[in-house]
Amino acid sequence: MKIHIAAPAAALLLLLAMTGCANETAGVAVPAGQAPPPAAAESAAAHELTATCDSAFSKAEADLHSMYNSDLEDDESAFTAALDPLFSACESPADLYAGGVKHPFVYGLTGGAYLDRMTLEIYCGGYEATPACTGMDSFQP
Repeated sequence: MKIHIAAPAAALLLLLAMTGCANETAGVAVPAGQAPPPAAAESAAAHELTATCDSAFSKAEADLHSMYNSDLEDDESAFTAALDPLFSACESPADLYAGGVKHPFVYGLTGGAYLDRMTLEIYCGGYEATPACTGMDSFQP
């Protein structure tokens, strides 16, 4: 199967493949020894998610599930259309991070505690001027 997706997403998928992370919706468990450190879970809880950002993440997650279930995983325009609203709906990198912690499927993660700054930076590629990505260089999850 040939997959064509946006460059940031491709880099993330490569990273996930290299670290052994899997999509829990496919019934694949997290590999042993790769549990997130407790500090990551505590850090995730420290950021508050705005209602607008949460709504955008919910819609993106539903759109991505629909896209994958319709065998459109190589449709770059559908992938981009599903994620674009996040960058205007979320107010800051902390908001974008909190959305990803609650909706890890959007980032292709098995759990929100796996979300890190590098993943956010990858997804913010090309969106640096949006509210969700402004100030990413000083953001600490």
